[in-house]
Amino acid sequence: MHKDHYAFTTGASGEERIALPTDYPYAFAMVRAFEAGTQMSDSLENVKLSLDFDKSIPVDITITDLKSVIINEYGTIRLDNGFKGDNNEAHQAFLGDVRSISAVGGATDIVASASLVDAGQYTLQIKTTAGVDQSNVEAFVNMFGQCPFNCLILPFGHLEDPETYLQANEYGDIKAVLTQGNVGAEANFVLSQLRMYKA
Repeated sequence: MHKDHYAFTTGASGEERIALPTDYPYAFAMVRAFEAGTQMSDSLENVKLSLDFDKSIPVDITITDLKSVIINEYGTIRLDNGFKGDNNEAHQAFLGDVRSISAVGGATDIVASASLVDAGQYTLQIKTTAGVDQSNVEAFVNMFGQCPFNCLILPFGHLEDPETYLQANEYGDIKAVLTQGNVGAEANFVLSQLRMYKA
């Protein structure tokens, strides 16, 4: 059972405290923060899960450290994008954590390249083999990384084993606490719970 449980716009600082249900077990959650030209980890700095008013805190981790944990667990994904672009044009990466990026031209006389991602964007260079800047020319960009569309998973157990899920019904109060660091990002907290149905 997947629900976009909470949506908000980030502030410059402070905590966004999100009340969570205590009915069905939690399989995982997903955190998202998107603002064009801004790193996800600048908009949201930390995620914490508080059980019964901090009597238990199973998760308290920076977004940067969480990215490292997730990439070790799930690896990277590949995102391919083909379009007509201009030389020296900025594009949104749509991966919250890009590990490598490359570009090729769509014709034999076109040389394309992409700069390293900065603040969620990369710059595309498209020139002829003679070095002349080009516009409205086909190029293909390949990226490897994680956090597609600035979404980051927060696992509560092993996905294949429901016995390891967070048993929400054992607690009277559960809150997600998101620490903010930048104004204006669209943020979401999505919750995936195990709901059993009778046959």
